[in-house]
Amino acid sequence: MGLAGEAGKEDGIASIVDRIATLAVVLTEAIQGSDSSSLGRTMLGLESAASSLQQAVDGISASFTGNMDGISAGLNPVIENLASLSAALADPDGTVMAILDSDGEVYENLVSSLQSVSATLRHLEAASAHVPAQFPQISAALTDLQGVLRRTEDVLAAIANNPILRRGIPERPEPGPGGASGRNLEF
Repeated sequence: MGLAGEAGKEDGIASIVDRIATLAVVLTEAIQGSDSSSLGRTMLGLESAASSLQQAVDGISASFTGNMDGISAGLNPVIENLASLSAALADPDGTVMAILDSDGEVYENLVSSLQSVSATLRHLEAASAHVPAQFPQISAALTDLQGVLRRTEDVLAAIANNPILRRGIPERPEPGPGGASGRNLEF
């Protein structure tokens, strides 16, 4: 009995060792990325995807760097212009200071122009204040005009329906250079 028990133990250990050896071979193939197992194919796919991802990241990084260089090159002149503008604004003899100087000619001209605009707006407001009072008269004139137009349409319809004038008003021949000619007269 003792011998049979030991043989079973050896078979169990041997099968475990065989399984571990098979698993080691599969893992080795997977790590190496061979096509012989599904795990190896998966590892090859992951390696390929990682390589493609790295290439895409490198391309995006290069594109971003190029775009940033272009943006930076475009912003540099703007920054320089802002620096020169701020220097001009800080100049006590510059245009802005001339406008802000309350004793200066430019300031007085601006104040005069603004006063003229203000006066024009006051006059316009006064003129437009009378318009609402005229609305009833304008409305009455428009109503009368509508009535005249309706009567005119009625007269035109009556003329068009008149049996004597149905053929229309005949055209009058214009006399030639020699005056009235008997040939042009209708009988």
